Amino acid sequence: MVKHADFCKTYFIDLLVDHGAIFELKAVNHLADEHRAQLLNYLLLTGGYHGKLINFRPERVEHEFVNTTLTHAGRTIFEVDDSAWNASVEQAPEVRRIVEEFLRDWDTGLDLQLYVDALTHFLGGEDRVIRKVDIISEGRCIGHQKIRFVGENATFKFTAFSGALENFESHTMRFMEHTSLKHLLWINVTLRTVTMKTLIK
Repeated sequence: MVKHADFCKTYFIDLLVDHGAIFELKAVNHLADEHRAQLLNYLLLTGGYHGKLINFRPERVEHEFVNTTLTHAGRTIFEVDDSAWNASVEQAPEVRRIVEEFLRDWDTGLDLQLYVDALTHFLGGEDRVIRKVDIISEGRCIGHQKIRFVGENATFKFTAFSGALENFESHTMRFMEHTSLKHLLWINVTLRTVTMKTLIK
């Protein structure tokens, strides 16, 4: 169970051997990066260093090790780049405070959905935060998408890009052009840098 203030989230490990090695069992066509990321998340949360993925679906059992040398102390040492963060956007100061607090508590490098769930909780929960936004093209609504709002016309997004951020920014701006959204509070989390940026339509 992962906790911060009154938020908690429970993860279930398949096998924990001798209080150290974590085994994650799968029955899928092929092991994928998402499975490696899941096991790495468990290692980081438990302070473990060694884990193994085992996939029982293929004709021959597929298995591979996932290891890390990252420590809790090492992952709490990160810089916050807020040079493009607009604190005048509704809820922006509160979002920054909440995110930095739980990242200092839990560390960087964890499952992004954990960060999303935590921020959603502290902003009032899913019933308050998640709403549908109309997708508009040529003056008419062509669909809806569920968005996590932080204000009337603002949303937030967590990513974990280690390279250039321009592609995500350009795609997001194009998406926002087809909605009523005016601001996106973007938090990109890497091991050493947390970039907080406000995209404005």
